[in-house]
Amino acid sequence: MEANHPAALLTPAAKTAPVVLALCGLGLAASSILFLLLSHHPLNIPVLGLDPIVWLVGIGMGAGAIYLILCRSIIGQGKREFRLTGAFTWLLLVGLLMRLVLLPSTPMLENDYLRYLWDGSVVAAGQNPFAFAPQSVINGAAPPTLQELGMSSGGLLESVTYPLLRSIYPPVAQASFLLANWLEPWSLMAWRTVIFGFDLVSFGLLLTILRQLALPITWAAIYWCNPLIVKEFFNSAHMDAVLVPFLLAALLLILKNRSGWAASMLAFAAGCKIWPALLMPSLLRPFVQQWRKGVAPLLIFVALATLFSAPVLLAGLNEDSGFVAYGRSWQRNDAVFGVIAWLAGQTLDILSLDFLDAGRVARFAVALVVVATALGINRKDLSEPIDVVHRFLFVAALLFLLSPTQYPWYFSWLLPFLAILPSLPLLLLTALLPLYYLRFYFEASDAGASAETILAWIQFGPVLALLVWQGLTKIRPGSTDAGTAKIKRATAL
Repeated sequence: MEANHPAALLTPAAKTAPVVLALCGLGLAASSILFLLLSHHPLNIPVLGLDPIVWLVGIGMGAGAIYLILCRSIIGQGKREFRLTGAFTWLLLVGLLMRLVLLPSTPMLENDYLRYLWDGSVVAAGQNPFAFAPQSVINGAAPPTLQELGMSSGGLLESVTYPLLRSIYPPVAQASFLLANWLEPWSLMAWRTVIFGFDLVSFGLLLTILRQLALPITWAAIYWCNPLIVKEFFNSAHMDAVLVPFLLAALLLILKNRSGWAASMLAFAAGCKIWPALLMPSLLRPFVQQWRKGVAPLLIFVALATLFSAPVLLAGLNEDSGFVAYGRSWQRNDAVFGVIAWLAGQTLDILSLDFLDAGRVARFAVALVVVATALGINRKDLSEPIDVVHRFLFVAALLFLLSPTQYPWYFSWLLPFLAILPSLPLLLLTALLPLYYLRFYFEASDAGASAETILAWIQFGPVLALLVWQGLTKIRPGSTDAGTAKIKRATAL
């Protein structure tokens, strides 16, 4: 009789899963507590003989390793309903605790939030945040309203980074800054409250999508318990948290065949960060044979995108535009792009095309590859609902891995899709991306530039190698179509 009991049918991994989930959850919660304590420690004073930056990286990588064990345990359960309610409740509480602990923390090594608070106040004052750079306000070359606003900022305006550049954050992001200003002007806690609200919406949407696709809701913990993103959203307070719910809303609406509303959500996502426009081909692919039905979603997207771009275009795209500066010259923590730029430089030298800038040629080449991929990946129609998730993830991952700027918080572009189609190589970035912060440790030395390049390859080299190996495994002679499909669903890329 005991042999027929459900517990007797579980594998050893399934039987130990509750213990693994409990220990990993405690470890992740402890990492947030350590981040909180470290955030209140001066960065110029060693902690137990080590630079605080080294501790920051060590805690981040350690939490990333615990997270990977957690992911393996969650995914290893497959679609079993083994103690689903208890596991889900525990992971929900762990992720919630990780966030709440960091709400009173001091941002470490990142202060982009100062620009958010300034932009929110500018919009609240009825001014165009894309019209004047902070330095123009400081120099008195801006309208009196902005000058008065700058004087009332309590010194915040003088601390905004890249003061010579006008804002780079599109109008939907500006609306979230305005919301924080409405809650409380100049308040980091108000901004974190806004982030928390968007993050909760993302989690709810992810749960709905998992149910829609008949996947275990515990997979939502892949997003909810990710220590890298929790740190970037709730300590560093990066605005990418605003983007995530629009991406997930668009995906959910596609799955429900609500293409018009999905197009509007993608437009709002592009109003946070421009790149989600690359996902439109996947939305429109089902209408290739019935193109008239695809006209309405396309027009909705174009109309909203035009509306959102208007204040940016009206302010002008000259040299002090944040959009222009980012598109032309921003380069940080890149691995593959650095190689592409070097190859572009060598090619231009050979062809005696010295009048061309190698960096801009490399950017054009990357843009061409990503756009061509966003179109080419949709050659075939969607055979099943989860295919659209795969295509969204593929485009987001390709853009991130080829981008000249590969900040750790950009990983949030991929993470919600990884909770639906887990990929071990990409999830590995959670444990490796904290190495980015060592650049602050080395930047004062003569070896700063070379150290940054080495660090970038340590972060992305293993991931790229695993992705290549995985790709070769899929096309290995003798692999069956069924086997390939299984690998595709299990690893996403």
